Amino acid sequence: MMVKVKKIWNSIFNFINKTNPFFIALILFLFFIVSGIVAMKFIVLGADMGELCNNPLRVLTGELPYRDFWLLFSPGEVYVPALIYKIFGINTDILINTFIIISALTAVFSFYVGKYLLKTNAAAFIFSLLFYFLSVISRYEGPGYNHLYLTFLLLSFFFITKHFNTNNLNHLFFAGLFAGIAFFFRVYEVGGAILGFTAALIIHNYFIKNELRISLKNLIIFILGIMVIPALTLLIFYNIAPKMLSEIVFESVKNGTSMNLPMFAYLQDFKPEFMADWNGLVEQGKIVLILKLLVKLSWLICAILQIILVWIGVLFLFLYIKTKPDKMELSITLILFLWSLFSYPKGLGRSSLSHFAPSTCPMALFICFATINVLRKKNISFGKLEKIITMSGTIVIIILLFSIMSSYSKQLNLRDKYIYTIPTERGTIRHKEKIYIDGIDSALKIIYRQTKPDDYIFVTPWDAPPFYVLTGRRNPTYYDSMNDLLVRPSDEKQRQLCKDLIEHNTKLIIHDPNTGYEPEQRFYVACKIIQEFIVKNYTFKGVYGKYLIYEKKDSLIIGDKIYRLN
Repeated sequence: MMVKVKKIWNSIFNFINKTNPFFIALILFLFFIVSGIVAMKFIVLGADMGELCNNPLRVLTGELPYRDFWLLFSPGEVYVPALIYKIFGINTDILINTFIIISALTAVFSFYVGKYLLKTNAAAFIFSLLFYFLSVISRYEGPGYNHLYLTFLLLSFFFITKHFNTNNLNHLFFAGLFAGIAFFFRVYEVGGAILGFTAALIIHNYFIKNELRISLKNLIIFILGIMVIPALTLLIFYNIAPKMLSEIVFESVKNGTSMNLPMFAYLQDFKPEFMADWNGLVEQGKIVLILKLLVKLSWLICAILQIILVWIGVLFLFLYIKTKPDKMELSITLILFLWSLFSYPKGLGRSSLSHFAPSTCPMALFICFATINVLRKKNISFGKLEKIITMSGTIVIIILLFSIMSSYSKQLNLRDKYIYTIPTERGTIRHKEKIYIDGIDSALKIIYRQTKPDDYIFVTPWDAPPFYVLTGRRNPTYYDSMNDLLVRPSDEKQRQLCKDLIEHNTKLIIHDPNTGYEPEQRFYVACKIIQEFIVKNYTFKGVYGKYLIYEKKDSLIIGDKIYRLN
């Protein structure tokens, strides 16, 4: 059995290995671009994607994150999209397509990293596919989102491996530098990776090479590289640095954990949906339901793997060490393993399974790297341990295949194939339900008719399209997303928001009182002060899809006082 598996691996490897690496990289790039464009056509432009599109507009109008508008991530989250708007014009389609290209280039670079580490095209090909489909590129908001931190972590990983092979301190400094740049986009995901890199660096120098003195020197150089960009960021944003650090380091955690659900909450609807499709297949003979069943099954497997893969990796590392790999291979596997291990707690702090992706991806790459290294060694005795590790390689391929299918679950799910669109001068809005798209279209027409560019409007639903950027209107409040006030209600923040609506002469409100998560986090429950303010001081114009639209009255009622507006 194991001999047959090895022969299959070898035949596939031999075919791909004869191909020019540039040709393979080109095919991968085109595949990632096309699949990225297709994937993003099924992503509704709201929620996190809406914030990605809206927030950079505030930077272009001279506002500062943290001080003037709400942001829980590092500054790169808004400044890079703002730069794209500045260069190519304010258009959400261009913004998303730019990030699709960046994601594709990152994945292609992972192919060359795999080629450098594993020497063969076939191994690098698998390495690249695992990287693309198990990382945040596919697992969190799709390839059209800002995943640049992963690009720089991959560069950092590459230069650390270069340092292990060459002992060149410049490589180590660049590894730290790129890790520091990654901090400009994310903190906790990057922090976990850096802890893993640092631990691997110490182990490599002290325990593997037995050179404590060099270990301290190398560690200092690596840390100095890391500190360059964060230090410059703090210098540039010195006037808002305390607020920035507070929001990124502390408030982001409080906000995220406020939305937690039980770990397997996302699996509770799986059985009834799966059985409904299964019964349809058995009783009605609908062959098309086979595809839906496979999609659901792949999603279930991937969801479970997001949680348990790190523990599979712990066992796998123990077995791999028993095969006595050479020191360089062991050091590289430790980088990937420790990167995954230190990133894992971040996923436990959130209910969304996509937050395990920063841990799942490097662990899958570790298993891939170790498995292929065992298969490549022709002179070893193919004993029991090697057989176990070879079988693990087959498991990696199964994970890969199911990950690809689950990544395109929306495209393969027949319910979601009819996507309605609204083209605008600043981008395209998509939705799978016509009632919502009609409501959005009506809201856009009212905004255009009742207001002028740069007028202030207020949009309460977190999952609404990015009305601000699409219409050229401005947000009068601190929040582009009401997320924070829904999960962490504050009377003081609500009163300040109402004050902002008054001071900026806000003309329209696009509202959904039912927006929110749990029943106690619905807008009309969590934000009673704002809800009452809207009802008293704005004229209800009608319901359009899921949106209630309110128009400003000539006077505002605050408490017992009436304020006349011009």
